[in-house]
Amino acid sequence: MPLHSPALSTVPLTSPGVEHVPLDAFDNEGVLELQRTITSVPRDKSRRPYDAELGRIISGDFDFRGFLQDILEYGIQHGRSRRTVGLAFSDVSVEGAGVGYHEGATLGSRLAFPANIIEKRGRKRHVKHILQGMEGAVRPGQMLLVLGVPGSGCTTLLKTLTCQEGGYTAINGDVSYAGWTKKHVKTFMRGDVVYCGEDDLDRIGQEMEIDIERPLMTHRHLPTLTVKQTLDFAVSSRVPSQQVRQGYAEDYSRSNYMHTVCSVLAIILGLRHVLDTKVGNELIRGGWLRVVERRGPVLMESGISGGQKKRVSIAEVLACRGRIVAFDNSTRGLDASTALEFVKALRISTDVGQSVTMACLYQASDSIVKLFDKITVLYGGRQVFFGTYDEGLIYFHDLGFERRFGQSIGDFLVSVTDKSSRAIRPGFENTVPNTPEEFGALWEESTFGKMVKEDTETYRQALKMEYDKGAKEFKQSVYADKARRVPKRSSFIITYGRQVAIALKRRYQMFMGDKVTFLTVLMANTFQALITGSVFYSMPYNTTSLFSRGGVCFFALLLNSLSAMTEVAAGYSQRPIVIRQKALGMIHPSADAIANSLLIFPVKCIQVTPLVIIVYFLTDLTRTASAFFIFYGTVLLATYTMVAFFRMLAALFRDQSRATMVAGLAVLDFALYTGYVIPRPSMVVWWKWLSYCNPLAFAFEMLMSNEFRNLNALPCASSMLIPPGANLANQVCAGTGAPPGSDTINGADYLAMAFGYYFSNSGRNAGILFGFMFFFILAYVTASEYQADPLAGGGEMIYKRGTLPKASTSADLDSVRKANNDATNANENNISNNASANAPGIAGGANGVIGANDTHNVDGARSAEASTEKQIQPQISASTHLSDPPTKPFIWENVSYEVPVKGGKRRLLNDVSGFVRPGTMTALMGESGAGKTTLLNVLARRTDTGVVTGDFSVGGQALPVSFQAETGYVQQQDTHLPSTTVREALEFSAILRQPRTTPKAEKLAYVDEVIKMLEMESFQDALVGEIGEGLSVEQRKRLSIGVELAARPKLLLFLDEPTSGLSAQASWSIVKFLKKLADAGQAVLCTVHQPSGELFSQFDRLLLLRRGATSLPRYNDTASPLTFSYSFGDLGEDCKDMISYFRGFSGRDCLPEENPAEYMLDVIATDTKRPNTTWHDLFVESPLNKQLEGDLKALKVLTPISEKAVGSHEPKPRHYASSFGTQLNAMLKRSYAHYWRTPNYVLAKILLNTLAGLFIGSSFWDQGQKIDTAALQNKLFATFMALILSTSLAQQSQPVFLQQRDLFEARERPSKLYSWPVLILTFVLTEIPWNLLGGTLFWVPWYYMVRYGDASKLAAFSWGVMMIFSFYWLTFATCMAAVAPNAVIASTLFAALFSFVLIFCGVTQPPPQMPYFWRSWMPPLSPFTYFIEALLGNTLNGQDIRCTQSELSIIIPPSGTSCGTFLANFTSSLAEPPLGVGYYVDQPDGTCGYCTYRTGNQFWLHLNTSTFTYSSSHRYRDIGIMWAFVAFNTILIFGLFWLARIRKGSEGPGFIKRLIQSITSRRRGQAKGSIA
Repeated sequence: MPLHSPALSTVPLTSPGVEHVPLDAFDNEGVLELQRTITSVPRDKSRRPYDAELGRIISGDFDFRGFLQDILEYGIQHGRSRRTVGLAFSDVSVEGAGVGYHEGATLGSRLAFPANIIEKRGRKRHVKHILQGMEGAVRPGQMLLVLGVPGSGCTTLLKTLTCQEGGYTAINGDVSYAGWTKKHVKTFMRGDVVYCGEDDLDRIGQEMEIDIERPLMTHRHLPTLTVKQTLDFAVSSRVPSQQVRQGYAEDYSRSNYMHTVCSVLAIILGLRHVLDTKVGNELIRGGWLRVVERRGPVLMESGISGGQKKRVSIAEVLACRGRIVAFDNSTRGLDASTALEFVKALRISTDVGQSVTMACLYQASDSIVKLFDKITVLYGGRQVFFGTYDEGLIYFHDLGFERRFGQSIGDFLVSVTDKSSRAIRPGFENTVPNTPEEFGALWEESTFGKMVKEDTETYRQALKMEYDKGAKEFKQSVYADKARRVPKRSSFIITYGRQVAIALKRRYQMFMGDKVTFLTVLMANTFQALITGSVFYSMPYNTTSLFSRGGVCFFALLLNSLSAMTEVAAGYSQRPIVIRQKALGMIHPSADAIANSLLIFPVKCIQVTPLVIIVYFLTDLTRTASAFFIFYGTVLLATYTMVAFFRMLAALFRDQSRATMVAGLAVLDFALYTGYVIPRPSMVVWWKWLSYCNPLAFAFEMLMSNEFRNLNALPCASSMLIPPGANLANQVCAGTGAPPGSDTINGADYLAMAFGYYFSNSGRNAGILFGFMFFFILAYVTASEYQADPLAGGGEMIYKRGTLPKASTSADLDSVRKANNDATNANENNISNNASANAPGIAGGANGVIGANDTHNVDGARSAEASTEKQIQPQISASTHLSDPPTKPFIWENVSYEVPVKGGKRRLLNDVSGFVRPGTMTALMGESGAGKTTLLNVLARRTDTGVVTGDFSVGGQALPVSFQAETGYVQQQDTHLPSTTVREALEFSAILRQPRTTPKAEKLAYVDEVIKMLEMESFQDALVGEIGEGLSVEQRKRLSIGVELAARPKLLLFLDEPTSGLSAQASWSIVKFLKKLADAGQAVLCTVHQPSGELFSQFDRLLLLRRGATSLPRYNDTASPLTFSYSFGDLGEDCKDMISYFRGFSGRDCLPEENPAEYMLDVIATDTKRPNTTWHDLFVESPLNKQLEGDLKALKVLTPISEKAVGSHEPKPRHYASSFGTQLNAMLKRSYAHYWRTPNYVLAKILLNTLAGLFIGSSFWDQGQKIDTAALQNKLFATFMALILSTSLAQQSQPVFLQQRDLFEARERPSKLYSWPVLILTFVLTEIPWNLLGGTLFWVPWYYMVRYGDASKLAAFSWGVMMIFSFYWLTFATCMAAVAPNAVIASTLFAALFSFVLIFCGVTQPPPQMPYFWRSWMPPLSPFTYFIEALLGNTLNGQDIRCTQSELSIIIPPSGTSCGTFLANFTSSLAEPPLGVGYYVDQPDGTCGYCTYRTGNQFWLHLNTSTFTYSSSHRYRDIGIMWAFVAFNTILIFGLFWLARIRKGSEGPGFIKRLIQSITSRRRGQAKGSIA
């Protein structure tokens, strides 16, 4: 028995007034194949619906929708309950805290945070009413469309109804989910209620960041997974129990269920042909493009198109079997046909699954609106309508509003709430509502409003009755879906173990989809292993290798720890996706964390194995199997522990800059307190406990004891036997643990005396390491489970400090706001009334449909429209906006575009021709994937990859070198620096792109005009911010247009989807503004998505593209679908010429109420009347093509000789409009402001330096004033650790450079704002002051706590060297970032090369012990040699060394011989003149105590080689050499950047990634060839 009565909870599949979609709308062939597949599955003999349908399949009369419906009903009859959830909500209100805007943070405000906290505590918290009085009912099988201008509360309503309540302070009212409450939805019904945010986007951390402190946007789908893998995971996470699956067939296994559901989803939603294509991200669209990602511009395999990506989102929701689903503006960026396909897919899923679907859409066409059962209109947080679309037309018509000519239903319903775009019927000027309160009051009092209220209450009571009667059955239906061991109140339906299993499978697929990073790390590890192994190559089996063997063990641990630090950045990449999947009831984030932890074992094993093998055998460590495998296992275990530690940090911190700071301090701790730099007996008492909290300390003891336990009788090197030439009984080996009169040392005794290490502790240490690893993994898993949704909290506008609107500080904010609104409403009401008074009736009836004979109404509407625009928009003229309007047309002929792909080339454009005249506006349109953006990029000369052929000219002349600088290009992605204000962005563009001959005052004055033109006065001082916090989508689009207008483009203005994601009113405003620019003489070419009839009619000409293939392309095929231009011509008045053209070839006329743009796309989606003839063929044969050819010939000879002569006196065209100095000055100003307004990065840099200085200084407390040999060694390592800090600082700075580089390559380089050397100089010059500050804050505690020297001369020299070093590591890190595609690879390259130059400085391996190949040239070539020599020489010069008693080597002189006599030819006492090296001390027992060093300068002697000599006297020379290294690095930055990212014909951006790809693909090709 069904759980719900059909009369209450379902609607007929053919409900009147609503258009439904056939299941084969996307893939007819696939649906037929699916029918054959399903009918072949073995089923219960009693299943009569199948037998009945088999006959209909054979006869050709098959209703697939009814077939699936029969299956569902059969399942109900056989005990498989069909669960549907209806929705009823009444009197819903939502409140939030704040005023909707606040001041942006700066470094100054962060430093003054105590005062800010006191101020905030004294400030009264403002409550904002976001929604009030929401009411309605949506039954299963129905779709609800939510309409409203931006800011009306549409998103809040969808989030509230789907229980996404994060960021709201109060939610009141009653919401019934089939009688259940929100409490139940948040637990066991979580998977039944789903919310999909706008554009499938979410915010992530800094792995792909544009703002340093705020997260960026990335797709909700993992871009490296294929569509099939994405669907498989979604389906596998929501596979019902075996009991439910048996309702489909007798033996319906989990794998059969997954295969069938994936096939159904792929075929019904038209995804069958892209199953093996990677999903990609928002910048990887259909086709092969050179795209800009966070990893840098790279040529890579395309992702699926935008429309297909939307359908993947629907498929994922359907796989979750959600009963209530909400989509928020998911058609953003889609063309009209793709948007319609998206909503059709929603209609299919709603009908088949009898679910409730809600969607908020902008610019919804009539075809889209008619697919929805109900519509609600919001205005200012109030509900002003709820019902069917035809009821809405009647309701607002009766209120006094008129539907304009060509206006879509959705645009009309929203326009009534916008005073600047609505039309009022004559006689209603003083009665129509204006404020949200007035609209809300009229709605509540209206007949329709009362009917909705009554229907909602009736349905709510019906749901309550159903709940009372069937709650137990409903719960049983929910519980039946779950596996047996899943808790009943859990929102998940598969067991935790199964979640881990499918997450592990997905992690493996992600790993296989992104091999580049893995191979880069593997090669970096191998490189480091080769360098380390060769430096310590074949260590001698004597006492000279004691220190070196410790260095090998230390480096084996340190290198893997540094490489594991990249996990901090990687930990932020998939976090929001996993959080979203938790909300969908798919998997626990902790299950994904466990899977990630499990996958790291084989991955790191592969990466670590080459390092261990190479280092172990090259250095000639103990050659026994047990010693090797203990070494291998310990390094592997330590690496796993470090990876778990850094992942834990990423999971614990919401912001990556803080996590990086803590990770940097942790690296210092690991390096200092491992036991190598400071042996545990020598550690200061206040930090000694850190060695017991350091997992590497226990691993180091295991490695050292494992190696030294086998050195039972290590021979003493002849150079270490003192005095030389004496009898062995009277000699001693100068080393710790050497007994007098012996020429061997026991390794275990040495280790016990020097470090306190014992091999017997190895088992304990291994247990401790496992404990650390499991603790870190547990903390990582736990923190992952409780991470908050980054989107929670909503967004606010952010103003530059000091420019916040005064109302925000008023004690009575509401009254101030109300007063402002009243004044604005009164003014706009007068304008609207005046406009309406001139407009006669427009509508041809109650429905507002314009009849064919209503031409006088059209004219009236246009006059009203013109009157309104005249009063509310500034006038645009050639004199104010185009100082030199273009007079020459832009022409392109036979343009083709090919890009290289695996196995050949792919042609994206094929012989496209056209032109744009000055003073005209041309629309570029076509189906999704037709190549609109590709053509726009080619025409604007913004392609760096592939081959472009064809002729381009301006008035018959070749394009000038300044073409890009003299054209404007508004990109589809609104890419701006988040920390800049609107005015600053406009001024930046005006100063750099307007001619250098234009005075600066005139440029800035023009910016004021642009702000007024685009009506941005109210937010001109607002920061751009990120999506969700900062400017809205509409405001960003206005800014994108304004930035290009501020440049005063002379030739042409390109726009890529300028209305994408905007409301109908905002789109209308922008298109009308562009039309006025065209009327003033500007040439405009733009792509348009989802244009309404009135928008489309504003264009003068149309260039229509279509993909050449007649079927869906195969993305894994080398054969390329061509893109053809098959229509180019004038639209004519009201698009009559275009309609006539397509009517002649299709036989279909455009109805009076039909949108011409939709009519055109619908026509070209069908076949032509002539068989075997494409639309392109028809265009080639048509008069339009002949006219185009004639126009092209005529336009190329329009430029007279006299004009060319005049043009010769014009300034010489330049690549950049502004001078180098102007570019650098503007960039520095913007960059310094950016750093000041992104305090997290600067504070992290300052804190890391300060805390590191305190930490290192306190760890080596007062060692500078001590004069024993242990202090000498400690001073060396204190200096060495100061240099190690730069690895963490580089981790911070490299992502900042990558951010600026990506912005440059995405928008600013193609626009010719500034040159690439300016980009590099700006970054370096901006970093220098902060590095000097940070370096000083590090140096002060480090220098004075270690007490290197009290003399001001010594301190000044040391400070200067440290500042030079800050220049060095900055330029070195920037070199690596210049060529790296992403931050992870940049960090890996830096760590590898940094360790390469670091290992040769002589600290860990004295140069005399290096192989001749290395010691002959690398120590003098390593910059760290000079840093160590200068810093340490500054302290050691002239300093005496005095050994402590324990440091003296005891020598037994021959009987009857004194120390002075016995050692007379070797050394002398302190009372005698210096002789040789060191000194001796007479011991009370008659023995001689020998100290290795007498003065600090003698320390350098054991480092000298035949090719290089160390000396404290070189320290001033070292300064010059260090500056030379800095200069070399700086030159290298420019060279590498040019080579990798600027040089044409080079490997280009991301060439490291493509180099690896080419190697692996070549190997695969060779393998295939060998098999063949």
